[in-house]
Amino acid sequence: KRLTEEDEDQLRQWLDNPDVGFKLLYKASTQGYNPTTFHQHCDNKGPTVTVGYNSIGWVFGGYASESWTSRGDYVQAPGSFLFRLANANKFDPLKIDPGNENVQQCLYDEKANGPVFGGTAGNDWQVFTGTFEANKGNFVDAKGTVAIGNAYGAGTGVDANAFCGGNLLYLDVEVYSIGRRDESKLLPEGADWRDVQWTDNEREKLKQHVAGYKPTSSSVSQANILLAGQVGAGKSSFFNTITSIYKGRVSSQAMAGSHQHSVSKKYRTYEVKAERGGESLCFRLCDTMGLEDATTGLDLDD
Repeated sequence: KRLTEEDEDQLRQWLDNPDVGFKLLYKASTQGYNPTTFHQHCDNKGPTVTVGYNSIGWVFGGYASESWTSRGDYVQAPGSFLFRLANANKFDPLKIDPGNENVQQCLYDEKANGPVFGGTAGNDWQVFTGTFEANKGNFVDAKGTVAIGNAYGAGTGVDANAFCGGNLLYLDVEVYSIGRRDESKLLPEGADWRDVQWTDNEREKLKQHVAGYKPTSSSVSQANILLAGQVGAGKSSFFNTITSIYKGRVSSQAMAGSHQHSVSKKYRTYEVKAERGGESLCFRLCDTMGLEDATTGLDLDD
């Protein structure tokens, strides 16, 4: 998913609920811009958040307080709103509420359409019309429409330019369900991820434990461990850390660094030796390019 923690925290603030969690239901860049697919994945899921990402770095969307159900009618959905999270790749939140007189037409829920916000006076944001294939990192004109000021933001001066930069050339559209935030996997700020006594003896025990790994199948001499993650996640640095431990000195065999795009350009396998000049361990670390949206790198489909 593309929604960042900063984005989620802003949505929690607007929803006035710090315990809200967001579960990805539908992703147009991989599943296609298809009303049928949207409703198959998003109908009867309760409140949802639809988020658009366009070709000029804007992140914008709408919160639907009622379920999509393919009912074929306008929906009274108090509490629904449109929003902007980023303006040209800069975090710049803006909430756009419906006028009180327009609460009867917050949503239009029709099986032949994707998400539609706004109603009889005109759709404020019709996310896409028709059917378009998954764009997988490219931009797609999915024939959406935007005209802020019909049901949402009427009389405020907010328009399509303030909402999405007037641009509906999509990199992606995502729909999330609203549930309870799972904090069981979150560590308190500053907390250790596990309690380890980092003595010389404990470090040596851990080294020997890893070095003693053997694949369970006798037909496999070495296990391949794939390092995958977003650009800047530290895949190459992780390999350098492991090999430095066993060499007893700092090693930078794999190219690592910080850049907008992946520093690693090729898939490579690295062996780790138990000691300098010793035998290789029974696993290889396989380094990949970082995951990103641009066609210059790997994406989720790859």
